[in-house]
Amino acid sequence: LRASEERLRAIVEQCPFGIYLVDADLRIALMNRGSEEGAFANVRPAVGRPLDEAMRTLWPEPVAAEIVRQFRGTLESGAPYYSKDFVNPRADKDAVEGYEWELHRVVMADGRPGVACYYYDSTKLRPAE
Repeated sequence: LRASEERLRAIVEQCPFGIYLVDADLRIALMNRGSEEGAFANVRPAVGRPLDEAMRTLWPEPVAAEIVRQFRGTLESGAPYYSKDFVNPRADKDAVEGYEWELHRVVMADGRPGVACYYYDSTKLRPAE
């Protein structure tokens, strides 16, 4: 179990895009350094924090609520979720940012379901589109 968890942490850390895992209780369980220093820079600490609290730090209430709803849906149903055209103002800074992100249900180290979120910051690509 410990070796499996260490391999998972290594995979997450080496991911070239943003990635974080949320556990069955909708708490951020694991996150790569790029996410901690990038999108989640204003959420300290991010790991261990309830997802809804982190999202409400980053995004305005209606956006945060929709993100949490999507996580909950993937956690409960197992159906993946894909968001291609996500562009919204941030709640934690004076900026509008765009992300392409997807959710997939996974089995966590404790054997319970969780959700992996892979994302790419597409903010700089939006003006070109």
